[in-house]
Amino acid sequence: MESVTIKLDLAKYRRIELSKEKAIELLNILLEEKSKDEVKEALRITENFNIFYDMMRRKQRDYIPLPHDYSDLLKGDVSIDKIRLERRGNDSIVVLVFDKRFPLEDLSRLLKEIGYREVKIENLF
Repeated sequence: MESVTIKLDLAKYRRIELSKEKAIELLNILLEEKSKDEVKEALRITENFNIFYDMMRRKQRDYIPLPHDYSDLLKGDVSIDKIRLERRGNDSIVVLVFDKRFPLEDLSRLLKEIGYREVKIENLF
């Protein structure tokens, strides 16, 4: 398969853009490893893409914030911070924004597990 890029923003949050199918695959693997509320919610949103995409457009939101347990926030044990749904032609694209403390090595490993051969890391600043 092709390559994927992990984009790091100024605050070091990790952003990846995946097709809906690849995002579901990645979130299922992550859910097996870390059964967190934000991962469950991200999976629910992705599986119900059309409903949440319409809601985002109606409410004019760019991202959907995910619920976090405050103790996990303090410990730095948060996986996904927020999610964005996009349509590009007939393609359904899911943008997952991982917390800045989520290890890049783990994210690269997860992406390779779902079939990407090359994982690039790009700074956006």
